[in-house]
Amino acid sequence: LRDIADQAVSAALGDAVRPAGPVHLNLPFREPLAGSLPPWWGADAGEGAHTVDAPLENDQSGALYQGGGGIGDADEALAADEEPLVLPRGIRTIVLAGEGAGPRAEALAWEGGWPLVAEIVSGARFGRQLVHSYRELLRRPELSDPIERVVVLGHPTLARETSALLSRDDVEVIALRGPGETVNLNGATVAVAAVAPAPTAASTTEAIAADRAWLGEWMRASRAASVDLSVPAPDGEALASADPQTRLGAISAELAVLREKLDRVALVDAAWRATWPHDRLVFGSSRLVRVADAVLPGKKVTVHANRGLAGIDGTVATAFGVAIASQAEGA
Repeated sequence: LRDIADQAVSAALGDAVRPAGPVHLNLPFREPLAGSLPPWWGADAGEGAHTVDAPLENDQSGALYQGGGGIGDADEALAADEEPLVLPRGIRTIVLAGEGAGPRAEALAWEGGWPLVAEIVSGARFGRQLVHSYRELLRRPELSDPIERVVVLGHPTLARETSALLSRDDVEVIALRGPGETVNLNGATVAVAAVAPAPTAASTTEAIAADRAWLGEWMRASRAASVDLSVPAPDGEALASADPQTRLGAISAELAVLREKLDRVALVDAAWRATWPHDRLVFGSSRLVRVADAVLPGKKVTVHANRGLAGIDGTVATAFGVAIASQAEGA
């Protein structure tokens, strides 16, 4: 953390590469939020202080310096000849798609035959292997405990369950590098440029069968846990019945639907049903986007939401920006 602060101060004062100017330093809170302080905390600046040339080893502070392009593996140019990391089959794997993951997450899950956990803002919330109600399923020990490997695309931020999964030291976490901070909640995440499932021809029949059984287990649980927000269709036969009691019951059922409380679930469901694949949908940050993430089914729709808390002006400005950019040539 002190090493990051040293670099931020150096950049603000100006160095051989960048002119002096303001610097943006993010200090995200990470689990655990309590514990003992590191040995260097409170040390005199002149004695035992860390410098830019002596970075802290295994620093898990999560600080991200964003002055003049940032630092770290996530901001380094990828080597043109860097080969994809081949993922052996037969290891209980899920593909986790966070914000900015895009359709490649769905393609990877399909190619590997693995369950796809996709946030609503991931751009990958579609496909036959999409896991519905993933938060609930990740809370089930019979499904979450056996997970051996997680392949992360994008930046997952919406669910505590995914953060807990990525923090486990008994799970192999592989994160695809991209813009911004590389996910590394367990201190042992491997950041790579690309991944590829091992060819089926080079895999054993036992490994292929294990992957199929693993996927089937998740898909059965997903179907059972999916949320059906459909409004019951009117009972036309009862509404046209000559029996007054039958007709009155059908009318009462229709009135009950009209009198349903308007809540966040109803709002996100109505917006989702009215959205087409060519649309861009912007959800309010924090609560509303998390409700959408929890209950909405899969659909290949581009969804945006600001991270953290954002006021009315910020959300409206974001929506205007998305609308303008969507009309640009080639968008």
